[in-house]
Amino acid sequence: GTDVQEFYGMGLPTTNGTSINFATPHAGFKLVRAASGTFDVYATQANTAETASAALGTVANGDGLEFVIVSNSATSTDYYWRQNDAAQSAATNLSTQVPWTQTDMSRLAGAMSNAGVATSSSATITGMSWER
Repeated sequence: GTDVQEFYGMGLPTTNGTSINFATPHAGFKLVRAASGTFDVYATQANTAETASAALGTVANGDGLEFVIVSNSATSTDYYWRQNDAAQSAATNLSTQVPWTQTDMSRLAGAMSNAGVATSSSATITGMSWER
């Protein structure tokens, strides 16, 4: 596709053909592609409004990605990621809009939106796990 938004993580973000609602309780990673052919990766979380990191990196179609989310109780969240079996990143810590008191946080989620552009996109999730 061309313009695409994706989310992988925990919570229950809602989506439609034009966007993903990142103000709903969630913790995870979003990928945003705006016609350039590459995706920017962000850590994102929300309790009632979204807090997102600066872009963590850029990935291309077909790249393999691994995402790790670590809750530091109700104070902050650490985000780690790996691209194409490279070394895992250092932690990116977000400490505002911490979502871990929300009941929806027990759900693993994936979401995709074509950002209102008439296009077709796909993603393959080969595994998700949750550990407490």
